[in-house]
Amino acid sequence: MDFKLIICIYSNNICQNCINMTYETIEENHQQQMTVEERLEKEHRIKKDLMRILHIWNTAGVGGLIARYMDRYYGTESFCVMRSSHDPFDLMTKGKVYDEKAIKWYIRIILMSRKYDVLHLHGLDNLISIFKLLYPSKKIIIHYHGSKIRNKWDTRKRYWKSADHILVSTPDLLEGSPKNAIYIPNIIDEDLVKSISGSPKKKGSAFHVDRFARARARVLEYPYSEGKAGHSNPT
Repeated sequence: MDFKLIICIYSNNICQNCINMTYETIEENHQQQMTVEERLEKEHRIKKDLMRILHIWNTAGVGGLIARYMDRYYGTESFCVMRSSHDPFDLMTKGKVYDEKAIKWYIRIILMSRKYDVLHLHGLDNLISIFKLLYPSKKIIIHYHGSKIRNKWDTRKRYWKSADHILVSTPDLLEGSPKNAIYIPNIIDEDLVKSISGSPKKKGSAFHVDRFARARARVLEYPYSEGKAGHSNPT
């Protein structure tokens, strides 16, 4: 995941170089042994006390992971909130999962949001207008993951049109999207996923173990590993 692009979005400092930064470029930086901190120091000097970010919802664990690594690499103050009924696999890595009814949870996040500069919504686009009404000075980011928006850009325009920024997690979601939508690949947990000695190092592949059949493992080819950030369709 391109954390530099995310920090630029949060700080309202998006440049074309950030938009053009792809997963391939990040890989090249790693190959050159350039750390995330070094890239930040070179390209974007961000004060540690610049912003506090609240991630609302934790689709596939992405919200919690972004929160954890943004704090680690960029000194932000992030937190992610989720409901336990929608987190059966306990994917929260930075934040809290609340065991409560929907109405109580919604009231909780509305009150919590007062303390944060950026509200990063994962899929819950129906909350954008509410937050814009209650907190007009806060930056609202909608981050779509999959079927919530796929082939539904027109029907859900009344929700996303008020967002300050629109992010998507796979490049196919850019089809039919507004031109300011940005593709940001999902994060890989560096603390959990490690290189396997002697494993194939084919670019664009990953070693995958099916949670429903632990004995079965395979190398998957990811068709979107070559996708570009920004408004473009996958080839």
